[in-house]
Amino acid sequence: MPNKHEVDEVITVSNHLDVADRIEKGYFYLDNRVFKGPFEKSEDAGQAALKNCKLTAPGECRAIYHGSVRTNLETNLKEPLADMRQTDQVDAISFV
Repeated sequence: MPNKHEVDEVITVSNHLDVADRIEKGYFYLDNRVFKGPFEKSEDAGQAALKNCKLTAPGECRAIYHGSVRTNLETNLKEPLADMRQTDQVDAISFV
C-alpha cells in the first residue's frame, strides 16, 4: 500500500570545513618546519619534542610556541596565525 505523504530527502555532505573548525590553539614545537601539537602545557610540548625529534641539526626542536594554527586543507600543514609566539626553549624547561 503506497504512502501518499512519503517524501525522499536528499542529504548533501561536504568535505569543506569552516575556518573555526580548522583552528587549533595551544603549545607547539617545530619539527622540520612543521608545527606539532597542540599540547595543553609548555612542558608537554617540550617532552614531546625531546621524545620525537631526532636532533640531528643544531637548534632543531628547541623552541616552544604558544598560539593558534590553521590547518591548510590543500597541504594538510598547520600554519601559524598572528597570535603565535615563542614562549620557551626545551633546554630551559625542567622535566620531572
